[in-house]
Amino acid sequence: MAHQLPNAEIRKMPTLVLQAIRKGRFLTLTDDMVAQVQVLSRIVNRAADAGHDVLPLMTGYSSFVDACMPRLDPDKPWTDEMAEIHNMVWPFIQSAYSMRCQFYVDYGVPKSIVHLTEIVKKWVAEREAEAHVEPAQADADIRAEMVRVCNLYPRLGLSYGYIGNLWSGPFRDDRSFMVFTQVKNPNDLVTFKFGHHDYCDLPKLRTKVMASLEGWARDLDEKLTAGTVVLRSTAHLQPPIMAA
Repeated sequence: MAHQLPNAEIRKMPTLVLQAIRKGRFLTLTDDMVAQVQVLSRIVNRAADAGHDVLPLMTGYSSFVDACMPRLDPDKPWTDEMAEIHNMVWPFIQSAYSMRCQFYVDYGVPKSIVHLTEIVKKWVAEREAEAHVEPAQADADIRAEMVRVCNLYPRLGLSYGYIGNLWSGPFRDDRSFMVFTQVKNPNDLVTFKFGHHDYCDLPKLRTKVMASLEGWARDLDEKLTAGTVVLRSTAHLQPPIMAA
C-alpha cells in the first residue's frame, strides 16, 4: 500500500546530516539538540525501512536542515558533506513539498527540532495504524463519518465520492476521493473540498476525516453565517418533491 519514493537517495539524508554534525562541520547545536536529531533520524529511517512513504517527513527535515545551513558563516567553510546535503534538500524546499505542502497544513509548521520530532512520531503512529486498515473498510468509515457530519451541518451540502477514473487500461486506478461541499468563496466557481486521495490511500484519508472533518465543516459553517463564504447551490436545502 505504501508508495515508493521517486528518488530513493533522499533516504540517505538523515544519515548524512548526522555524519556532518558528528564531524562538527556545520550546525552549531547543543548536545541535547544533537541527541534529538539522532532520535529523529532513527524514526525516519525506521519508517522508510518499514515501507512507509517518508517523503512528507523529509519535507520537515529538509526545512530544518536548510534553515541551519551556515551559508554566511566565514568560520564554517562549505564542505563536501554540506554540498551533498544541500543538493538533496533544495528540491524539497523549492517544490510542492515546500512550506506550503499539505504536511504542514495537517500537522503545523515545526517551531523547533523537538517539535518536529513530536510531529514525526505522530505521523509514523498514524501510518502504522493505517497499515491494518484496508481501503474498502476505510471507505465505509469515511462514508459513515461524512453522513454524521453532514447531519450536523446540513446546509454545507456535503457529499463524498471521487473524480477521475479516466484511465482506459487495467493498470492503475486514478480516482481521487474527497468530501465535496456546496460552499464557495464569493465570485468564485470552485467549491471547498476535503481530501484528495487515491483509492489505495483511503486509510490516510480516513485518519484525516476522523480527526478533522467535523472541525473543518464547523469552520465553513461559521464562515457561511458570517457571510465570508456563500453557497453555490441551495438545491440540497429544498424539501423533496413528493410523487403525486
